[in-house]
Amino acid sequence: ALGGRAAEALLLDDVCTGATSDLQRATDIARSIVTEYGMSDEVGPVYLAGEQEVFIGKSWGQQRNYSEDVAARVDTEIRRIMEEQSARATKVLDDNREAVERVVKVLLEREQLTGDEFIKVFNGEELDASESPERLITPDDAPENSGKTGDTEAPSNSDEAK
Repeated sequence: ALGGRAAEALLLDDVCTGATSDLQRATDIARSIVTEYGMSDEVGPVYLAGEQEVFIGKSWGQQRNYSEDVAARVDTEIRRIMEEQSARATKVLDDNREAVERVVKVLLEREQLTGDEFIKVFNGEELDASESPERLITPDDAPENSGKTGDTEAPSNSDEAK
């Protein structure tokens, strides 16, 4: 989940808001690892996810069933996991930078790659143009030139489209 954010930081030397949902999902997974699955040596094999809903004024809130000290340890452990996995994602991308750059180059020429095509490109194999010619991007496909967003057109209201 942190690969997209790591790629932005490594390859573009910038991080934008596009990785927000990935970051949120990764944080949720790390929180579950620590509070639900008991997979943290620092916090231990305990289940801490049993929060209770309480009514506060005009809205509902959450009440933890553990101390502030434990909450601080949970937060520290979640941050450790996130930083460790972010560094891991960056290392994987950096170790495979040439392959990543090959994939980027091909994706700039095509709209998408199949799994088999991705593996070929990642491994440095050439793609045969006949493998997926329908996904090759030509200058005529560019939205500013034709008003189309790709190689398909919306059906018309003719009997044929119905």
